[in-house]
Amino acid sequence: MSLCKDLPEPLHLMVMKVQQDATIAVAATAPHTRDLIRKVGRPTAMKLVCAVLKMASLSMNLSQPITPYQVFELAQLFLDKYPTDSVMDLIMCLKLLKSGSLCNEDGEVVRVYNRFDVQTVMEWMAAYGLQKAQWLEEQHRREAGAHKEAAKGLFLNADQLTDEAREVVEAVKAKLIRPTPPLETFTDVDYFATLEAQLPRMPEAPMRALLAEARRKGDRIVEQMVEDEIQSRRTTYSEVAPL
Repeated sequence: MSLCKDLPEPLHLMVMKVQQDATIAVAATAPHTRDLIRKVGRPTAMKLVCAVLKMASLSMNLSQPITPYQVFELAQLFLDKYPTDSVMDLIMCLKLLKSGSLCNEDGEVVRVYNRFDVQTVMEWMAAYGLQKAQWLEEQHRREAGAHKEAAKGLFLNADQLTDEAREVVEAVKAKLIRPTPPLETFTDVDYFATLEAQLPRMPEAPMRALLAEARRKGDRIVEQMVEDEIQSRRTTYSEVAPL
């Protein structure tokens, strides 16, 4: 609770540096809060969130700043409500808010109105969630377009190939553009078991195609399985800062 009252200068400077480098792209690849809690423990995760909230409150120069008890309560609520978001998402939300770049679902800029409490921070996070979702959707469209163009380029000179080489190219082509299995089969227990066994060995491009199809069809089970595998790979093979 002491951290909610007074923010040590070294921690203040650290949060400022992280905020300076924050982007939605960085936030989207940062460890989820549930993974952060598993790695460093809930008390340490609470300290990080409290530091971010306390610094944001101080930087806004409000006439009624958030109280230490509100900081503590909000930190608990954030960790419980956003297990698949990151502390960096909270930092990015507050950064966009302070820069006048945070918009609601109607496209209107979100204003502070001299309030910084549990309810308003939850409203800011909801608006940020919409912006992040739009950014992610744009990234998916770009990736899909890039894969499509790459596939086109693979077959520009197919007529000049020998019969043997053409057979190889067609086999690769079929593998690249093979459609995702029908989502109706996702209710089959055997399918889930097979998918769980294949995901660790699945290349990234087919895995992201499977994720996009699951999101399009609203299949939350498959979507969560693929997201967990992607996050597991990031955690295993990437050197990511705790935030």
